[in-house]
Order: sequence, then C-alpha cells, then structure tokens
Amino acid sequence: MVRISTARRQYFGTFFLRNRPQLELIRRLSNQRGLGFTLKIAFLGCSNGAEVYSILRTIRSRRPDLKVIAHAVDISKEILEVAQNGVYSLKAPQLVGEPIFARMNGDELQDMFDVDRARDEVRIKTWLKEGIIWHLEDAASPELLNVVGPQDMVVANNFLCHMTPPTAERCLRNIAHLVTPTGYLFVSGIDLDVRTKVALDLGWRPIQDLMEDIHDGDPSVRGDWPWRYWGLEPFNKRRRDWKLRYASAFQLGVQCEGQISSPQTGSRTLERDSKPKKTYPLKISLFGNFGQGNLGNDCTLQAILYNLRQRRPDVELNCICTGPEAIATIHNIAAVPIHDIFVTPGLLRSNPLARFLRKVFIGIPHELYRWLKAFNTLKGTDMFIVPGTQFLSDNLTGPFGWPYMAFKWSIAAKLRRCKLLFVSVGVGPLRHPLSRFFVKCVLLLADYRSYRDDLSRQYMRRIGFDSTHDPVYPDLAFSLPMPPIPREGHCTTGKPVIAVGVKDYHGQYGPWPLQHHPDDIYRHYLDKVTAFVAWLLEHLYTVRLVIGDASYDTQVLADLRKSLNERNVKHENLQVIDEPIESLEQLVSQLATSDIVVSPRFHNVVLGLLLNKPVISLSYHDKFVSLMDGVGLAKYCQPIDHLDVDELIDQFIEIEKNAEDLRPFISQKTEEYRKALDKQYTAILKDV
Repeated sequence: MVRISTARRQYFGTFFLRNRPQLELIRRLSNQRGLGFTLKIAFLGCSNGAEVYSILRTIRSRRPDLKVIAHAVDISKEILEVAQNGVYSLKAPQLVGEPIFARMNGDELQDMFDVDRARDEVRIKTWLKEGIIWHLEDAASPELLNVVGPQDMVVANNFLCHMTPPTAERCLRNIAHLVTPTGYLFVSGIDLDVRTKVALDLGWRPIQDLMEDIHDGDPSVRGDWPWRYWGLEPFNKRRRDWKLRYASAFQLGVQCEGQISSPQTGSRTLERDSKPKKTYPLKISLFGNFGQGNLGNDCTLQAILYNLRQRRPDVELNCICTGPEAIATIHNIAAVPIHDIFVTPGLLRSNPLARFLRKVFIGIPHELYRWLKAFNTLKGTDMFIVPGTQFLSDNLTGPFGWPYMAFKWSIAAKLRRCKLLFVSVGVGPLRHPLSRFFVKCVLLLADYRSYRDDLSRQYMRRIGFDSTHDPVYPDLAFSLPMPPIPREGHCTTGKPVIAVGVKDYHGQYGPWPLQHHPDDIYRHYLDKVTAFVAWLLEHLYTVRLVIGDASYDTQVLADLRKSLNERNVKHENLQVIDEPIESLEQLVSQLATSDIVVSPRFHNVVLGLLLNKPVISLSYHDKFVSLMDGVGLAKYCQPIDHLDVDELIDQFIEIEKNAEDLRPFISQKTEEYRKALDKQYTAILKDV
C-alpha cells in the first residue's frame, strides 16, 4: 500500500562506507583481476560522490596496481558539482540532509580526507580523485553506452527505487547494456519485483557471496520497512526464488548454473532445474602449495587464474591447496585443504605403542576417508591442473608429503574422468625411491605435462621416465600482467635503489645429508648478506629489503637488521627501506620501485625480470642457473652455499655498469616467454 499510494521523488541522502558487506564483495571481485589490469567502473546516480569515493578507496587501498577508470553519472548538475569538488562540511553536508560521515570512524576519516577543523570541512584526498570522469547524464538514456562505454563493473544503487516500477524496469534494462560480458552489476535500492523480473528475463547470474550480509548491510533502508516505499523487506529463505530476489550483485553474460524458478514455479521444478547440466561452465580444479605465505607459489596461482579467466570468462575455478582460507579470501574462489589432520602426531611421538595404535586405528581409516573425500571433492570437475612450482619434490616432506599428495589426488581425478594436466612444473629433488614411484605414476597418468625448464625434463629422464617428447615452457609467472608502477623517488643519495632479498636458508636444498648444522649454515649465509648490504650502504646506495615468503622470511629481516647494528654500520635514516610485504601486490610494487634486484628467492628473480630489472640471483638450486642462462644473465648467478662477498660486489658493479644495455634484452626475452605461455594456454584449453 505504501508503494502504491506514496509519490516518488529523487533523494540525495547517502553515507560514506554505506554498505560494508557490499564493499567487501567489490574488493573480492576486483581482486580477481591480474596485476596491472585496467578496471572500468561506472557509478550511476552517484549523488554527492560518497559511494564513488568509498568504492575507490576499497579497491585502491588493497590493489594499488590496478588502473581504475571510473565514470560517475548523475542527472543533477548541483549534486554532481559537489561530488566532483570532493569538499564536504562536517556540520551541514551540501544538498544531502544526512549525516554522511556517521558510518565512518576517525581512522577512516583521516585516510580518505584532508581535514580542515578551522573551516569544519574535509576534502577528498588526491589519490581517490584520480581517474574519475564526471558526466551530467540520465541513466535511462539510450545514449549512455556511447558516453561511458562498456564497463567491467556498474554500480546502480539507491536511485531506481525512487522511480515508478515501469520506469525503473526500463532504466535497469538500459543500464544492463553497459556491462561487458562476464562483468558485474550492483543494483540495490530498487523494487525487488522489478529487479527479479529483469534478472530472470535477461539470465543474470546472482552472486551468492555475502548475499544476506549485503541485504542487511544498510540499516537505513532495512529500518524503513514497511513504512517507506524504499524500505527493504526482510531476507526470507522460505521463498522459492530467494537466491535471485535478494541478490544485489549479478554477473552478466554467463550461463547460470541451473535456472532459478519464478515465484509461481513449484519447489519440485526448482530442484529439478538446479541439477547439473552439460551447459555448465568449464570447471577446473587447481592443485598445489598455495595460501601459506609463499609469494612465489601464489604468483604462479595468480598467473594461471588470470589467464584462464581471460580465455574462458565463464570458467568455474576452485583450488585444492595448503591454505584454503587465504586463497578463498584473496581470489574469491572455492578452496579446500589438500590434507586434513585429525589427530596431531606430535602428541604421540614419545610413545612407540601409541604411535603404532594411532596408525592402525586412526591413521589408516582416516586416510581411506581422505581418499573418499578427494573423490567426492572432484565431482563435476572437467580439468585437474597442477600449475608450476616445485611441487613434485620430496624435499623437506619425504615421499608421503608432496609426492604422495599428488599421487592420491591424481588418482582421484582420473577416477572422476578429469583431464589431468601438469603445466610448467618443476621437478626434484626426489631422494626416496617411493617418491620417484609416486611422481612417475602421476606423470604417466597425465593427459598433458610440461616442464618449466629443461633441467626438470632431464631429471625425469635420469630417474627412468621417458620425457623425451614432453614440452618445456617458461615459468607460469612470466604470464602475469605487470603494472605500470611509477618510481616513488625513495632514493635520497642520487644512487640506484637496490632490492636485496632474503631467505630463511638453512641448507635444506643443498647436498644431502647436510655437511654442517642448519644453524651454522644460516649464520654463514646471514653474515655474507650482512657484509654485502653493509658495502652498499657504505657506498651510499639505497637498500630496499624484500622477502619472498611472508611466513618464514620476516624473521630473517629482523636478524639482518640486528646483524647490521652489531657491525655498527652507519647509514642515513632513509637509506634502508624496510616496508611490510604481506601480498604479491606489495612485493611487485616494491620491486618496481627498485633499480637492481639481488635475491635468493626464485620468483623474486622472475618478478624482477618481468619488471625489466637487472637481477643477481643467489642460487640454492639448479633452477636458478637455468633461469638466468635463459635470459643471458648466467654470469650474475652465484651459489648460496659458497657465497663470496667480493665476487658478489664485482658482479654488482658490473651489472650496474651494464644495466641500460641489459634491459632491452631482458624485455625481449620476457616477451618471448609471455608469447610461449600464451601458446600453452591455448593448447591446454583447445579441446574443452
């Protein structure tokens, strides 16, 4: 009755950070984009800009590498000028009549605004205003597509409810034309019957993530039900169409996974139509040691996710990994653990009888359960891919670590009739005969296998596996798109900024058994790195300290700083840059603002090359030698177990001298690697 009897008119009332669950969903979806991706977003009915700036803060604070181009549209010239100026009164916000800062805390206010207490006003910070194009346009205009162009995301919140239902429906159908295939539309603040009808007619796929949280995330509209026409009804899962009715985010241009029935359709029809069909998107499971803080492994995962999505936008991806919670959060995909632990073995180590009983009565039954769980997990999966990394190795784990895990899941994949692919993998060492058996079995079962270097292929031949006709492709990280990140000008000495990487190295990759105690090996390595960093500082270079594993390398940084202090190394305050690195994006950003990279982390070297930086590698494995030889930098590789500081300094002086001559060749080789990987992605997706 309220909606029928009440006259509708446009309101400008809004808030900064209005619906936090929706902001979180936008963050997750934008995080799916590759490094350096250009993300196009249109904001319709942008009002005073609160929503525009809130969403841009959400994206840019987490993904500074993304190039965000925003189009902000409103029909009111006055309110658009307020939004474009980005200056707001703390006491009486212009034209809005709402306490627009009510949902922000003090830290958030300081983060987004320059505060002028004398004038009682705030001004949006420059980094949030960049890249916004403002338009005085009507969202219902058929010409809007010609004005703003196709968009990866379109946000059309809280203005369609102020239109009559027929007008809102026409406008929403027009807005849908702005969204690129597989792009996303966010539309809240609309009559639910209108949104449901249009979504059903046009085949939009509702985004299930955070659906109920987003529905209840704006108390101003939930609290106005049922007394105002814009009030939002309670979330009701007893409705047959609830998954469509209460979704406020949709993916357009992809086939829905089962049709959602209209309100008149019976529950039996809903259940029948929701069953899997052959028209479902391609379903791919990715398998490996991901989500545990190893940024090199995670950049491999991000590379294949980006490229699979680029080539098959409708692909349904999930990850079977060691850190499923982190992967699910970062990449917004389903993730399950490789291996569940039911009873911690450490509790029973002191008692031989307890260990035996555990194996018989707990270990074996639970392992059988894990096999069954792996089989069930892969139901409906089309492809099971092991992407890159050095997963096919028993180093540190023995045969029942990575080799056995690969064996178990590969068997489950073949039983499920999945295509089994090992894509640009590294192999070895495989010290135990059982490890070799497991790895040879899984590679023999593979429908496709390739190695990231000839070293791995030759290793397989040496252990008795015929890899003669298997292809070699570059490391998958070379298929990451690199962002055009500018130099930030940290250097205060006029000399280059040197990124010095560290690693938690205790000789674990050297000859086995170890010739020295692991702590002695670590101390020897740390002393050498300290001496090299001290030389750089004494010669007035700016040193940027970087890590490659957020779980293990942070302590090494602390030990290095302590070692420098013990040596009483003198340097300027800004001469050592030690900023947090907790994500791949932060690592890439810091490498990009350096001139030369020196690192014992394999993928720090790869990322340095991708960023066209001259690199010196401190090698703990032959894969470094293969990598450096491939890009013509073999002379700048030194074994970490026999690190010679004087030789390292000579290598550094030479590479600095030749840096400008090396960069064109590095750029040429990385582009060749990228093109080779493009061919590989095309090949593995050719017949699916």
